[in-house]
Amino acid sequence: MMGILKGDDKMNNLPTAVASGTFNALLDKGSEFEGKLTFEGTVRIDGKFKGEIFSDANLIVGESGKVEADIKVNELTVKGEIIGNITAKTKVIVKAPAVVRGNINTPAW
Repeated sequence: MMGILKGDDKMNNLPTAVASGTFNALLDKGSEFEGKLTFEGTVRIDGKFKGEIFSDANLIVGESGKVEADIKVNELTVKGEIIGNITAKTKVIVKAPAVVRGNINTPAW
């Protein structure tokens, strides 16, 4: 289920993607979604997503997250699995045990 959260503690085990430590939406573990995702703010995926992701904001794929999509975002932090091409305007942060299969286009790692 996707919902709006404020101040979620799950972000504490990842590098700080947002200075405030909050994000706007969550696709939690056990949830699946297929389609096109666009958003503002920061979104975290801990469930399964298949489709396309486009945003000028930040995306976090948590350790249990499995994403099969072409992704175009401002900043991406990955601890889960991504299959697809990634374009990030500012940077991509890949932390163990992340798995990324696809092309990555970003100015910084």
